Amino acid sequence: MAHLDRSVQILVTANLLKAPRVFLRAIAAQELQTLIDSLLLVAKLESGKIILNYTEVDLCALCISALADVEEIAAQKNLISIGELPQPGGIVKVDAAIFRRVLDNLLSNAIKFSPSNTQVILRAEYLEGKAAKVQVADFGPGVRQDLR
Repeated sequence: MAHLDRSVQILVTANLLKAPRVFLRAIAAQELQTLIDSLLLVAKLESGKIILNYTEVDLCALCISALADVEEIAAQKNLISIGELPQPGGIVKVDAAIFRRVLDNLLSNAIKFSPSNTQVILRAEYLEGKAAKVQVADFGPGVRQDLR
């Protein structure tokens, strides 16, 4: 018990008990920045003034990174995130930032609309030539027919 009291005293003295509020503000600011960036990207896409920065990236590594970033959110809904991915080392040429944003959006929507205790599956495979196919599958209701 004394050890716990001492730990709390250290936290109070160091003013670390306020850290969660600061941390939450940082997260909110980051989410706001992401939203602003997304709106700017949409505006560029609609105006035809977007310049893509193609680079060679490992598709498997990019997908693993995206899955890792949503793992905690998926776990909060008791969702299992599964990657059915190609072997590491295969290269695709994409605008990595935009491609990652698309992956994040697809995974986020899949998690958001999936019922608890189901799966979200990220599939990726290389196709003929230098092409690739990426799919996100879930057990949610899907997009209404009139919105497709």
